[in-house]
Amino acid sequence: MPFDLTIQGRDAWEVAKDRALNPRLPGVTRRVVTVAGREAELISIPLDTRPLNTLWLVLDLGDVVVVAQALAGGSVQADGPDYSPFINNPDLLVQVMQDLRPYPQ
Repeated sequence: MPFDLTIQGRDAWEVAKDRALNPRLPGVTRRVVTVAGREAELISIPLDTRPLNTLWLVLDLGDVVVVAQALAGGSVQADGPDYSPFINNPDLLVQVMQDLRPYPQ
């Protein structure tokens, strides 16, 4: 169950921003969520192997941008090797990010 948490400075984020926020793949969905009182974007990306393979949560804190990424691959199988609690329940990723502390005020 791969899970990555990346913190990018403003300059690095400006380079990666378009690719991260606008994946050029069919079926991408997005929704605005709240993390620590701030708006964040939850981006769901389907791929060929299952209805949802990648989930990104992008939280802009001003000087830095925090990107949490959860991955799953392979065909959908009950208790299969591709199981990811984040992919199967995207709100769990929001909850984990909500529980990380401290966030600057």
